[in-house]
Amino acid sequence: MTLTTILAFTLAMFLFSATPGPGLFATTARVLTSGFGAALGMMIGIRLSDLIFLSLAIAGMATMTEALGEFFIVVKVACGAYLIWLGCRMWRQPLPVPGAQRRGIGAGLARNILDGLVVGLSNPKSILFYAALLPSFVDLTAINTFDIAVLTAIVLITPSIVDTAYVVMATRARRLFHGQGAAGIMRRIGGAALAGVGATVALDR
Repeated sequence: MTLTTILAFTLAMFLFSATPGPGLFATTARVLTSGFGAALGMMIGIRLSDLIFLSLAIAGMATMTEALGEFFIVVKVACGAYLIWLGCRMWRQPLPVPGAQRRGIGAGLARNILDGLVVGLSNPKSILFYAALLPSFVDLTAINTFDIAVLTAIVLITPSIVDTAYVVMATRARRLFHGQGAAGIMRRIGGAALAGVGATVALDR
């Protein structure tokens, strides 16, 4: 990979990450309902999905997608249904009682990472980017270890910077609302947003 190619791919990754999509909406919804820590876990899950897509692209994602055909549609619909279920559960979930014992950090982090992984793997934008656009920047048939390391760094760092900026803004917005009534409204907004992401994922073709 040349320096020009690296810069061009980094810019493409930045624009891809900054464009609103299921991952961004789901992460923002998690900030509004559960705070920065929960959103960070979801971001980790989404980055894991990016690494999976990058690995599949290097291994020949386009060929694999064509071979498996309808299987990917089934996976997308299943992931979309899962996100809708999460949104509905978030909408109906009662507010925590002040002073009540919270779940362990490890359990909550694992759940948020899993949710982020589901969102990332079912994101039509990601599938399009890695299957169709990535090969236009890099000759995947002649890729070497250095190229893979550079691509991995770009895929992990660039969208993380963008997502963190959105999460920080959402966290500041969340702090403007106080009290049980406001928290309940935010929880319902977050649940509706997450269910909307699921519906978009399930219905998109």
